[in-house]
This record gives sequence, structure tokens and C-alpha cells, in this order.
Amino acid sequence: MVFLKRNLPLLICFVGGLFFALTFYSPTKFSSYSRDMGSNAFNIISAIGTFFGILYVIVYNVDRVRKGDKGFGFSLILIVALFVTFVSALFSHGEYLTLEGQLSGIGWIFMYMYVPLQATMFSLLGFFIASAAYRAFRIKNYLSLILFLTATIVILGRIPFVNDLYKLVAGQHAIPLSEYVSWILQNPSMIAQRAIQIGITLGMVVVSIKTILGIDKSWLGKE
Repeated sequence: MVFLKRNLPLLICFVGGLFFALTFYSPTKFSSYSRDMGSNAFNIISAIGTFFGILYVIVYNVDRVRKGDKGFGFSLILIVALFVTFVSALFSHGEYLTLEGQLSGIGWIFMYMYVPLQATMFSLLGFFIASAAYRAFRIKNYLSLILFLTATIVILGRIPFVNDLYKLVAGQHAIPLSEYVSWILQNPSMIAQRAIQIGITLGMVVVSIKTILGIDKSWLGKE
């Protein structure tokens, strides 16, 4: 039993991880075929996982509605919305537009329900971002001052009215404010982004090696 729960998954992880790592650096037709097969297998597993995830959401919320738990109305709305969206996509064959160029059922839901809800969500997030920016822009030392000045230039440089006002004050022959913004985004900001990406990549490599070698066994769950 221990072999099936612990040792066999570790063995499959080691062999599979080592195999795909070698095929990635081996420029052969077999390697390309293996990567394609692995990608297809991953997509199939993801689809199966998505199916069971949706099934669990339906069962959980139906149970809440049946028991009349607090807030069961939200569960009812979720179930109805899920059913209507699924049926609309089924009859629309997953197409956004009909043959006549009109919005299909799923297209109408996306355009007039999903997009406004998404815009509302991002609008609410804007207040949280503004609150976080206010706390981050508190000038406590010279690093905070640099952050504040850089963010101020980037924010103001994105506003057309501020650019016109800057030209009026500095003169038509002055370097446009948008040029400063572009320089900041293409140099200091890009350097920081690449440093973060390199750090994330190195972290992923370390975690992958630890998982393949069986050093990290947290994905197996508790004993």
C-alpha cells in the first residue's frame, strides 16, 4: 500500500521528469513526437480536472440550495448562470457570431454580461490599487522618493492633457514627456522585470529538480 501511495508516484515523477527533460534537449523526431504527446496528455488531464471541478461546484451549490443554507441565493444564481451559459454555447456551437454576422447566444452573454461584470470587478480593484499606491508612495527614504518620482512621471506622462500642458510650459522644442516615460519603461522598468523573471525561472528550476529527485514530497500529501 505504501508503494502505491508513495513510491510509485515518486518513480513515475522521476522517470517522466527525466525523460521529458532529456527530450527537450535532444533535437530528434522522437523527441518532438514525445513532447507533442506529453502536451496532449497534459491537455487531456487538464480537461478532465476542469470537468470534475465544475461537477464539484454544481454538486456543492445544489446541496447548499437544497439545505437552504445562508446565502443559498448566490448558489442558485451560479447554477442558473452556468446552465444558461452551457446551453447557449452548445446551441451556438461555441461561435461568437452567427452566420448572419449577429451575436450568438454565447456572444451576447459575453458582450453584455461577462464584459460589464469584468469591468465592474476591475473598477473595484482600482480603489484597492489606489489605496496600495498611497501606502507605497509614502516618502520615508531616498528609495521611496525615487519610486514616487518615477511613478509620478509615468502616470502623468500617460495623460494627453498633461503632455499638452508640458509642451506649453517647456516649449515645443523640449523633449516630450512621453519620451521620458518610454525611457523609464524600456530601461529601468525592463531591467527590474527581467530580474524578476530570472528569479522566478531559477526558482521553478530548483523546485522542478527537487520534485523530480523526490526531495520535495509535499505534492504527495500527508502520510
